Amino acid sequence: MVLLHWVSALVICWALISGFYTGLFPVKPEVKQWVAFLNISITTLFIPVFILRLYVRQTHPKPDPTAGRPTEQLAAALVHALLYGAVGLVLVTGTLMMDRHINVFDLFSIPNLINDPYWLAVLFNVHEAGCAILGILVVTHIAAVVKHEWAGKRVVGRMLF
Repeated sequence: MVLLHWVSALVICWALISGFYTGLFPVKPEVKQWVAFLNISITTLFIPVFILRLYVRQTHPKPDPTAGRPTEQLAAALVHALLYGAVGLVLVTGTLMMDRHINVFDLFSIPNLINDPYWLAVLFNVHEAGCAILGILVVTHIAAVVKHEWAGKRVVGRMLF
């Protein structure tokens, strides 16, 4: 589970940071194109990892560091559920909004499923909103980890290899 967490964290943080950076700041077109190619390839390969992570989460529940604190348990469960939901939303909309084949590192491609410009635009808008929500949830998650560490609850130690 620890390996799946850190692979997920790396992919999600890279895709969010690089995607927001190229979307919000002026960058050379070739940089934007390279980041898009890399992000599409990485996140496409991440989909089965995410599905495995969902499976492991459902079949191997972990101990709760907030045991005995119902409010914290509820908040942690809610944020984690929202994180998983947002990642799923971003992956699904990111895949469906493609107006061309999904090229994965020039090794193979997956045909796009939708060609209607209206639905592609809707999916793109939902994808962008999902990325913003995911970004907020990731920052919230990191803030909670910092809060727990400051309070003496060693959650980072449990997440090391």
